[in-house]
Amino acid sequence: MCQRIPVREMIWFGLIVILAAGCSTRLPSTQTATTPSLPPSLTAPAPTNIPRELFRDPHPILGDARVRQTIAFCTDRAALVKSVYPWLTDTAPFLADSFVPPAHWAYAGHDPGFFHYPFDPEQGRALLNEAGWTASDNSAYRVNATGDELTLTLTTTDSIFRQAWAAVWEGQMAECGIRIVRSHTEASWFFGADTGLNRRDFEIAAFAWVARQDLGGLVYPLYSCEQIPSPANNWQGQNFSGWCNETAEAALMTATTSLRRDEQRAAYAALQSEFTRDLPSLPLFYRVDVFAVNPDLENFAATDDGIHTWNSEQWRIANKDTIVIGEDGEPASLSPFENAYMSDVIRTLINGRDVSQQQNEYVPLLLKQIPSLENGGVTVNDVTVKEGDTASDWMGNIVTLSPGVVILDTDGNKINYNGGEIPMARLKSHMIFWTALHGRTGNPFQPMTTNWPTAPCATPPFGARVHSLKLFLTHSPPVARSPALSF
Repeated sequence: MCQRIPVREMIWFGLIVILAAGCSTRLPSTQTATTPSLPPSLTAPAPTNIPRELFRDPHPILGDARVRQTIAFCTDRAALVKSVYPWLTDTAPFLADSFVPPAHWAYAGHDPGFFHYPFDPEQGRALLNEAGWTASDNSAYRVNATGDELTLTLTTTDSIFRQAWAAVWEGQMAECGIRIVRSHTEASWFFGADTGLNRRDFEIAAFAWVARQDLGGLVYPLYSCEQIPSPANNWQGQNFSGWCNETAEAALMTATTSLRRDEQRAAYAALQSEFTRDLPSLPLFYRVDVFAVNPDLENFAATDDGIHTWNSEQWRIANKDTIVIGEDGEPASLSPFENAYMSDVIRTLINGRDVSQQQNEYVPLLLKQIPSLENGGVTVNDVTVKEGDTASDWMGNIVTLSPGVVILDTDGNKINYNGGEIPMARLKSHMIFWTALHGRTGNPFQPMTTNWPTAPCATPPFGARVHSLKLFLTHSPPVARSPALSF
């Protein structure tokens, strides 16, 4: 018999709705949605001669925040989870209401400015009445003043998993008077370079996001005004809904550039307040990962990054000297430079890990501590750079400094580099390993200092990998290491 342990993966499903490409404005309570038009074919090639001004107008239905709020109130997230994980006894840990996981330090779900949308169909129907979509004797769905039916198209891939929960969600919307036409397309079209999401060819789209401990690399592409794909920027960016909110933009800048946890937390709270008010997307639920574990195995603990062998030196089974780990794939190699999940799982058995990711935090293992400003492991000082020097742009990408590169000045402001000498901030990260550790040559590890040309990132660059568990390898216990919906 195996013990089945359901674990919340750092991957969440949600809906996004199409708003507009320009900055959105909240509709006054007296304004009603305009007459909807039938959506175009979602399987046709994206046209290339679209007038740019078409991406500045709010969607005739989804541009009304009351309709988006109705969708949220009429969505029973727990039922969606049960539709794809019927064996799950407790759905609560897997429900999502923000782009920030509930156990994350930046989660603001308990703040008064955070808007919650519990399953409340009656409140959803009342909002539709207010928005001008009323019940009709001649239709099972809501209609507006001119008799047009409230119809929206959901576009997502044709995977069985997404078809299953989307069918349940379609029924939930019908109970509130919204007709959902589901369009399940091939993933190659949905995620194509010049089709589907990247051309904003949808009304409501459903797909998955990967949550990270360091949220900056996730939220900026998704919610910045500069990241709205349109003909004007050659369809660059991932803000597919077209959400542009000045308050959120300012908070986003602070959240993704500050190095101080208190400043980041306040900025993420402001961003989540605007996000849950405007609802450019509706988080639904987290994907469930399952570990099948011998109930006699001691000290097994899953991690956020899926590298479950992080503490294998502590694993024990009474009267056993061999533990078999089953995985669903093989490593391509054991090269120390290969950045792949299976290789990391096995390499961790041999070399250990400097850090692990647990409960949405980095946890030191072979390191004595995670370097930070607060503990003195990270320092920032001003340096002078010039054209041709190695630096990082404002998003932390390592570049050769040249005119036109967008960087951060010493005050954290974005500027275009125009040549010559300019002061920038340099971040130093001092990593101290346990003194009992030795490398393959037998020499003890020494403290290591890493210099970063500027300081736009909030945390050291520890990568995150999220996968599921299933490799067949046998090992003896190793020598104990030192303790350690986008609308």
